[in-house]
Amino acid sequence: MSKRYSYQIVLTILILVTGLFQVYIAEGQTRSISQTILEKIYENKDLSHFSIEVSDSVFSVTLRGEVATEKQKEKIINIANEFIGERKIEDQILVSKGKFGVIEVSDEEIKNDIRNLLSQDKITNTSYTVAQGVVTISGDFSTFREVDSLFSVVQTVEGVRRINSNATVNGKAYMHDFKQFEKGD
Repeated sequence: MSKRYSYQIVLTILILVTGLFQVYIAEGQTRSISQTILEKIYENKDLSHFSIEVSDSVFSVTLRGEVATEKQKEKIINIANEFIGERKIEDQILVSKGKFGVIEVSDEEIKNDIRNLLSQDKITNTSYTVAQGVVTISGDFSTFREVDSLFSVVQTVEGVRRINSNATVNGKAYMHDFKQFEKGD
C-alpha cells in the first residue's frame, strides 16, 4: 500500500471520528435543552398544571400536550424558542377548551364545595389547597378506603382539574391510581 493511500485512509478516519464526536456533543446538548424547556414551562404558574412533553433531536424540538387556550400554547412555544437555537419547533400542542372546562370556577368556589362535601361525609383529618383547579390533599389516614373515598368525593367537584396527593396511611406514603387524577382521563 502506498503512502498516498495510507494518508487518505487516516484522513477519512479522522473525518469520520470528528463527525461522530460532533453529533455526540450535539445530542448531549439537546437532552439538557428539553429538560430546561420543561423546567421553564412548569415554573410558569399558568402552565404548570398541563401535561406537556418535550422531545428533541439535533435538528428539531417537538412539543406535545394539551392546553386550554391559544395564549397558553403561544407561551409554551415562546419559552421553547428561547432555548432551541437553530432547531425548528414541531408544534403538536392541542388546544382543548372542552377538556379543561370552558366554565371557569374560582379556586375559592372549589374550596367551598370541597369543604361542604367533606363536612357532609364527616371527613375531618385532612387539609387541602387549591391553585388553578389543582387540588393537593394532605393528611394521615388510618385506611386506604378512607383516602379512596376522599378522592372520589373531591373529583366530583366542578372546576377540579387535577388532584395531587400528599396523603399518608398510618404514616406511609399513599400510592394509588387517584394519586394524580386529571379530568378527562
